[in-house]
Amino acid sequence: MLENNTTMSNSVSFIYAPNIIVAPGTKYVDDFEDFQKRVLSLLADIMKANWTGLGIINLIGQTSNKKVIITPDPINGNACAEDRRNPSWGNAIEIPISVEYVKGTGKKSPGFMPDEIILHELIHAYFMHHGAKQDMALFVPPNFYYHTFGEFAAILLTNIYMSAKGRQVLRRDHTEGQLTGMCSHDEGFLILHADPNQFGYPYSQFPHEKLIWNLTEQAPELIFNYVRHENGVFNPVRYYLNTLPERRLRELRPRSGEVFHRTDELEGEAMKFLREAERVEKEGWTK
Repeated sequence: MLENNTTMSNSVSFIYAPNIIVAPGTKYVDDFEDFQKRVLSLLADIMKANWTGLGIINLIGQTSNKKVIITPDPINGNACAEDRRNPSWGNAIEIPISVEYVKGTGKKSPGFMPDEIILHELIHAYFMHHGAKQDMALFVPPNFYYHTFGEFAAILLTNIYMSAKGRQVLRRDHTEGQLTGMCSHDEGFLILHADPNQFGYPYSQFPHEKLIWNLTEQAPELIFNYVRHENGVFNPVRYYLNTLPERRLRELRPRSGEVFHRTDELEGEAMKFLREAERVEKEGWTK
C-alpha cells in the first residue's frame, strides 16, 4: 500500500493515460525498474489491436482526477485492485501485482498472461472509480463461479480482449478453469440456462444474458463505444446487442396457448429497439 508522497518519488505515469502510475509502493522488490518497464510495455500492448483494452485505458485516462497506481508485490500469486483513499496522494485505486505475474513466470491458467492480469485489474479499477456495483454475490447455474458481478465483468471483458488478440483458450470463471463447449461460443454463452428443479431456488432463466444487460447499464460508454466493435471470435456482448431487437421481439410474443391481439404495440416496441440499435451503431453511445 502507498503511504505518502515519498513513495511516489520513482513513479512513472503511462504516457497515454497519465493518471495510471507505476510506483514502488511499500513492499521491497529486487528490481523495481525492471517491473516498471515491463508494466509500461504491457499497458501499451493492452491498447494495441483491440477495442476493449483501448477503451478501458482511454476511459480511465479521461478521469484524470482519479489515479490508478500499479505497485509490485513480492508475494507470489497476488493481484488485486484495492480502493486506497489516502488524503496525502488523492483519490486512487492501488493495484499491487506479483512480480512473477508481470514476468510471466506465474500461473499458466487461462486469463493469467501478464497483460491479461493487468487488464483484469484495470477493469476492476474502472468500475470502482465509476461507482459500479461490483460486490453483489453471484453464482450462475449450473457451475459458473464468478463470486461477484465485478468478477463476471472483468472475466468476460478480458476474455473478449483475449479473443480479439487471437487467443483461443479463454477463462471459464473466477476459478482457473477453461471455457469450453457451447459456452465458448457467443450464442451458447448467452443462452446458458439451468433446470430450476435441480437447484430449488429462484434464478434467472438466461443468467448470462441478464448479466450482460446489467453490464450495458453500468458501463454504457465502454460497452457501446468500444466493446461492441470488437471483432474477435468470442464476443457475447456484440452478439447480445446485435440480436437485441430480435430477442426483444421474441420476449414480447405470447406464450404458448396465449392470444396476443396488440400487434401494433408488438411491432412498435420491436421497431423502437431496432431504431435505437441502428442509432448506437452509427453514432456511438452518448450521455
